[in-house]
Amino acid sequence: MKTNRKDDRAFTLIEVLLVLLILGMLVGVAIVAFGGTQKRAEIDATKVKLKAVESSVERFKFHVGRYPTATEGLAVLTSSASLENEEDKAKWAGPYLKQTAKDEWGKEFHYEPVEEGASDVPEGMKFKVWSEGPNGVDGDEDDIKSWQTDAETP
Repeated sequence: MKTNRKDDRAFTLIEVLLVLLILGMLVGVAIVAFGGTQKRAEIDATKVKLKAVESSVERFKFHVGRYPTATEGLAVLTSSASLENEEDKAKWAGPYLKQTAKDEWGKEFHYEPVEEGASDVPEGMKFKVWSEGPNGVDGDEDDIKSWQTDAETP
């Protein structure tokens, strides 16, 4: 005599829980594997923007004949309003940037002219541009900079 039981064709609770556990582990591995990808992409995009800002500063220097001062900063790349000298305003051929330069985390880039013979930058460098990096704290190891010191060279 053959008995036909319904529950022979269904999954047991243990089998369902095991499948859910495996799926959860796979999702966890995917999050860990691809979570760093977003951060690396933001860092790379910020580096590209940093190069564009450097190029804009060089174009400003080509037209005006000098680099922006610390007071003018990067704002002088979008508008000539911060230029005090009328002769410089006449030479200004901008805007060199369409809008204020910001990194991937929404913070403005920092700009600082370099004094002749400064020891914290490579020889011949005329200005520094940098981002505070992913953590938003200026002056620590995750800053994205337009220069490298010997200690930071890989």
